[in-house]
Amino acid sequence: LSIYPPPENAYRLENHPQPVGRVTRPGSTSMWSGVRLVNGYSPIRGAGVGMAWAFYTHGEIDLSMADYLVGYEAGPNGLLAQVGVDGVIVARQCPMILKPASEWTIIHKDVEGTVYQRVGPPLARLRPLLLPNEKSSETKVHVIEDSRQRIVADIDTWNGVESAQLIFSRPYFDGYVATLNGKNIAVNSYKALVPTVRLPAGTRGRLTMVYRPWWLVLGGVVAGMSLLIFGGGMWRAIRERRRGSSGQAALSS
Repeated sequence: LSIYPPPENAYRLENHPQPVGRVTRPGSTSMWSGVRLVNGYSPIRGAGVGMAWAFYTHGEIDLSMADYLVGYEAGPNGLLAQVGVDGVIVARQCPMILKPASEWTIIHKDVEGTVYQRVGPPLARLRPLLLPNEKSSETKVHVIEDSRQRIVADIDTWNGVESAQLIFSRPYFDGYVATLNGKNIAVNSYKALVPTVRLPAGTRGRLTMVYRPWWLVLGGVVAGMSLLIFGGGMWRAIRERRRGSSGQAALSS
């Protein structure tokens, strides 16, 4: 999560002549460096986490929401941890204190901002969702593939007596499709923020989740048909042109 002021005003040359972006990564610049942020540029304000956490066009978060998240939801069982946020960037213009302090450590600080990292190992991109007062079987997860639109993992719930719920650290949108050993299973969400799946007790096998919304499938079919029609028209036009050229050559001879 990167917390910074509206860049179209705060980072104008007359307001901020120093270099900017190497720390806060506003807009979509995080993609150039391989930094995975939950916020970024979106002219339509993405659903799910984008709306719930009040992100604006250039990825800036509403500062009152940011203050709430880092002050009340940054603990080991807070909302940031459940979603998978294990790093927070705070711009110099937005002084905020992450609580509890024992959960975070400063790994970089300069005139542009401060980078905080959660104490301990990075949060896995696919992991069991452990909620207060909810029993769950112990689950072993081995991720095989983790790409932009697809994640594949081997799952083993160790023959527990309770079901297990897994959470994916990626934004939730309608259109995710999941299978377990080739059979469809339901994809839900955690507070409409990130996808989740629930597995029966004793589950073991290959879990695959793909982002495949109906409109994307329909668009692909329409595009394919359009390409076939265009190709057929081009082939017929070339064929007719060659026939015409052959006929003129025969008349000339």
